[in-house]
Parts: sequence; structure tokens; C-alpha cells
Amino acid sequence: NTNSLKQQLGQGDLRIDHQLTSKDQITGRYSIGNNRETDPNPYPAMGGFPLQSRGQDTLIRETHTFNPKWINEAQVSYYHSFFLFTSSLQGTNINAAAGIQGLEGLSPDQFQGFPTVTISNYSNFAGQSGGYPKSNKIRSLQYVDHVSYVSGKHDLRFGYENFHNTETYVYGSNS
Repeated sequence: NTNSLKQQLGQGDLRIDHQLTSKDQITGRYSIGNNRETDPNPYPAMGGFPLQSRGQDTLIRETHTFNPKWINEAQVSYYHSFFLFTSSLQGTNINAAAGIQGLEGLSPDQFQGFPTVTISNYSNFAGQSGGYPKSNKIRSLQYVDHVSYVSGKHDLRFGYENFHNTETYVYGSNS
């Protein structure tokens, strides 16, 4: 019996373009991508390593044409992503099952799982390699306003961009 990678991907995109007036156009876009997978464990009886992620991106842009030489683009976009890496036998309180006391309440039940066990001169049991569970959330908000001027072979573009990023990381530990 082979413990193979199991993966489920889903994605979607929606885009709307609308001509408001002869000089104004608006664009809206939403994209989403979901990933669920179970990475193999060298010890199949211990199950795999579940991973889930989701990325979403939203954008609204307004383009105004003052005349054939002058164009303005104003845009707001928001990006959000989430990754969760968990251990094998996730949600199982291995400490309690083994009769180990004094570790209750150190982590939420859903984050408990098989720890990494190392015995000298033997291969380790990779239950939570790398300090699982791990998660990260990334959020980015972007404001953009550009003005373009075109004349003959010349193209001049100037404007303003502002990025605001929020990144949150959780790194688990072994008991």
C-alpha cells in the first residue's frame, strides 16, 4: 500500500467590464483558488500531512480618458491568502493516549497530533516535522492612481501607489 499525495484544487475567476460613458470605463475582477492536499508520510499507518490554502484577489479599476493624449487610471485591489499545514493524526491527543500528564491545555485540541519522536541511531517518526501546525495569513491592500500622457514617440506616466501588507504567522511546537 503506497501512501501517495492526494490533492484537490479548485479555482474561479469573474471579470466584469462596463463602459460607463464615452470617457469612463470600469473593470471589476474577483479570483479565488483553493487547495487541499495530504502529503505522504513515510509511515503510512500514521496518515499523511494535511495542507489547505486559499487565495482571493479583488480589484476595481476606473479608467478616464480626458482626451487622446491624457488618460487616468485609479485602482483599488485586495489580496488575502491563508495556508494551514498540520501534522499527521491531526486532532488526536497522543499525549493523553500515551498517559502523559501535565500537558493539557497547551494547544487547542484541533492542533494536537503525533509529535516527532527521535531515538538515537534510528530514523525518527515524522509526526510534526518542522513544528507543525503552521499557518500564515497574508493580506494586501493596494491603492493606485496613474496618469498617462502620450505624444508621438513619447509616453510619460506618473502617479501614486500605496501598498499596505499584513502578515500573520503561527508556528507550532512539539510537546
